[in-house]
Amino acid sequence: MSVTSPNESRYPIPAISSEKERLSKLYAMKKTMYGWSNVVPDVVDLSKVERTIDVGAGTCGWTLDLVSMPEIKAKARQGKIQIYACDIDTGFFPETLNEFSIIPFQQDVTKPFPKELRGTFDLVHASFLVGCLTPDGWDSALVNYHTLLKPDGLVMLDEIDTLFLPDDFDQGNKPIGAAEPDLSKYLAGSSWITKANCIYTSYALQKELIVSITSRLQSMLEASGFHVEQSKLGTMAIGPPCHSRVGVNGESLAGYEDFSLENVELVLAHLSAHMLKNGTLEAPKGNLIADELKMKALLKEVGNGMRTEGAVVLVKYFVARKE
Repeated sequence: MSVTSPNESRYPIPAISSEKERLSKLYAMKKTMYGWSNVVPDVVDLSKVERTIDVGAGTCGWTLDLVSMPEIKAKARQGKIQIYACDIDTGFFPETLNEFSIIPFQQDVTKPFPKELRGTFDLVHASFLVGCLTPDGWDSALVNYHTLLKPDGLVMLDEIDTLFLPDDFDQGNKPIGAAEPDLSKYLAGSSWITKANCIYTSYALQKELIVSITSRLQSMLEASGFHVEQSKLGTMAIGPPCHSRVGVNGESLAGYEDFSLENVELVLAHLSAHMLKNGTLEAPKGNLIADELKMKALLKEVGNGMRTEGAVVLVKYFVARKE
């Protein structure tokens, strides 16, 4: 298995042990939030899956969860299922993959996959690639998913917007996710949450990423030859909203309050350091932050806001069938 060292990481946060632990906890929180007792929603019939691939697999949390299922273990022992995992940076891959007969390889999701893999999969899974893909990258990735699948195969995607929203953002407004938000509204002003978005959202905009992926992905899937069989929108709570917000099926998120704060603080620390180095850190917009002390003061203000008021981020999963 090819392994990328932390110094060669393609991601803003390198593949060190603390980051691997963070991603594993994030996967657990996501499962609770979506109400999945299984690794897939009920619309996916795993008894019909003979070949699956986890694209952008990261720490392979989903893949390892899949192979831990008794029915999948039984199919694997009988040689009735093949499980692949790939990522552009294999530095996050655990060393135990071979023990579970998982086939790992390095792959840029925007580049064509090996010919021998095309048209051979029943299920393609990918998660939280919004931080990696530009609009052109998404177009290429969706074409590749379509190419990997057998006729009538399924792709399962779950994504997250790169925009912090106040806990009360959806009170009296249109249904959440009904339309793309006006980003200028969330990048103007001097509140702590605006400053948080001056890091989180501005980083995405500087990288030409799709900030509001949850409201755009369905049309992108349909344009790429998929029919969306199921989708569910939810809110990932950060801080105090973990006690008032629930998962899409009413699951409690209270146990994730501490992790949600640690997660956001780590992400913002890495993104702000990257922006500071590149001379693009502004908070509020137009106010250039050019030294580390001011950056730390910014992060402290944002952290205090997250701990006292909290925020939410839109998330959504899709299961779509190849047409």
